[in-house]
Amino acid sequence: MTRANIELDKAVLLGYASKHSSEYKSLKSKILAIQKEIKGKNKVEKLYRDIKKDFKSLVHKTRGERKSFDPNSVWNNTKKEHKSAVKEEDNDVINYAQKSKEDAY
Repeated sequence: MTRANIELDKAVLLGYASKHSSEYKSLKSKILAIQKEIKGKNKVEKLYRDIKKDFKSLVHKTRGERKSFDPNSVWNNTKKEHKSAVKEEDNDVINYAQKSKEDAY
């Protein structure tokens, strides 16, 4: 018998409730449901366990990635891509200007 059941029975013995009242029956059934959940699948506890495991995995993975991260390489790649994009845009402007001249004649 759980502590909650004992306290509920004390309330009946002391005259605070009747075993036949709807509140007593409701509390008894809720206590029983909680006990079943604890002894059964216990989804909430497993959910917390799974979340904790996922966070540990994420932290471990993040620490591993941080060690291999080189900000200079990212910046160098960005500069190269920017130069390439500027060159391509300049070529597009030149081609457009030539095309416009040809169309004008």
